[in-house]
Amino acid sequence: MANRNGKSPQMQWSFTYRPRRSSPDANLIEFLNSISVKEGKDMVLQAMRAYWNAIAAVEMENKTPSEISRIGLTCCNMLEAQSDYIRMMLSLPPRVMQIGGWQQKDNNVNYCENQYTDKGKFALEKQSDNLVEVEKDRAKIAQEKVAQIAQEKQAEIVKDVMEDIMKLD
Repeated sequence: MANRNGKSPQMQWSFTYRPRRSSPDANLIEFLNSISVKEGKDMVLQAMRAYWNAIAAVEMENKTPSEISRIGLTCCNMLEAQSDYIRMMLSLPPRVMQIGGWQQKDNNVNYCENQYTDKGKFALEKQSDNLVEVEKDRAKIAQEKVAQIAQEKQAEIVKDVMEDIMKLD
């Protein structure tokens, strides 16, 4: 609903978090403080949208089933893109999908079993060092494509919502 100026009233939600320096979240807060305020806010909002927007759409009961489906797919795409990005950045193995009781890797690269090292970290050996670069390139391309699709879907949702709002005026 528009106000006297013809604009929709804005909403506000504030969040303050002050973890102890020794807490597990301290590194995350330090990272967010090391980047620009706008970039940090954008990252937090993007994470909140990906993780909770579909649930909010269902719980608030103000969206059509098709809108909820679009929002849900956008959230899944955003979360999967972030998962792919993390895997690429840390040189982790690809996702494993459960298919009829069998585990199938996202690609055909054969990985050795994880081995627990004496320093408490898992070591992962790949068949070839060249596969690391190929995997990074594939993950980057996949992440960019999924991010593009997610942005397009979000733009569609915003357009649909704006059209619905305009119909109300």
